[in-house]
Amino acid sequence: MYKVISFDLDHTLCDTDSANAKGYDAFEHVISNSGLVVDSFRFSNDYLEGVYRKLPEPLYSTLSADCTEAQYRLNLLDFLLRQHGVISPNKQLVELLQITFDRERLKAFDFFAGAKDVLLKLRTEGYLLAVITNGPAFSQLPKLERVEMDALVDYVLVGGLEPHQKPHPTIFNKLLNNFRCFGNEVLHVGDSHQCDVEGAVNAGLDAIWIAPLQSQPSSIAISTISSILELDTILSIQSNGK
Repeated sequence: MYKVISFDLDHTLCDTDSANAKGYDAFEHVISNSGLVVDSFRFSNDYLEGVYRKLPEPLYSTLSADCTEAQYRLNLLDFLLRQHGVISPNKQLVELLQITFDRERLKAFDFFAGAKDVLLKLRTEGYLLAVITNGPAFSQLPKLERVEMDALVDYVLVGGLEPHQKPHPTIFNKLLNNFRCFGNEVLHVGDSHQCDVEGAVNAGLDAIWIAPLQSQPSSIAISTISSILELDTILSIQSNGK
């Protein structure tokens, strides 16, 4: 039986896509009020690509060189405005876009329906709980605070504060060391097959994959599910099997 269950944050416990959509709305509002002719939906998509580090090189390195996460995002917004036809973006506009996006997205950031109850039930059943989330402290710490995660789990690891993020084994090893347990005593649950499933399995943990609809089951996860709400059933099966 597992002693510890760890979870990814975004798209696993929390509905990040819905929160992002509120950020999109914020961009649209600011851009519309500024009088600029910019496709706010495409602009928003491009911004999140940059936030999630999906920019090609050397562009990412150029925008992020020698600066904080906050400054990187301002640089990204300035660059994207120029890419979308704004010749000389106003500094105040760039700052307003960032502030408004972050504020409205964070206000909307919350658990998937029923996910908080899953955590509460697992705790009553005696499991130790953890969250391992990739991403910079700039964005992840406010999200964790927003949902009061410290009151719901026993341990939190933010990849941006560690030497390596998921799927690197060291972040999973730090989890094991914290709870003084072996890999086969820990189950990790997440939506990224590479970061959560492969990362956990390579570190000696069991993993459950929360997969997109119509995905083929993972060959290395102990189970593939579509929602965190299915976890209780899987744990019951595992417990009865042991």
